Amino acid sequence: MIGHAMQVGFGGEPFVPPLNRCSWERLDIPISMLATIIEQGDAQLTEALAILSGDAYS
Repeated sequence: MIGHAMQVGFGGEPFVPPLNRCSWERLDIPISMLATIIEQGDAQLTEALAILSGDAYS
């Protein structure tokens, strides 16, 4: 869900079902944490892509 919202990835996004309310509640993640989660995910994705492309070592 977060990756889709960040427009990361391709291929399967149109097939991702709507978020199940019970599943979200079971995660017990406060809405106030979403900005932090997205920021951290974006930083980790940037780092992973740099490593995979070889840019991390230049």
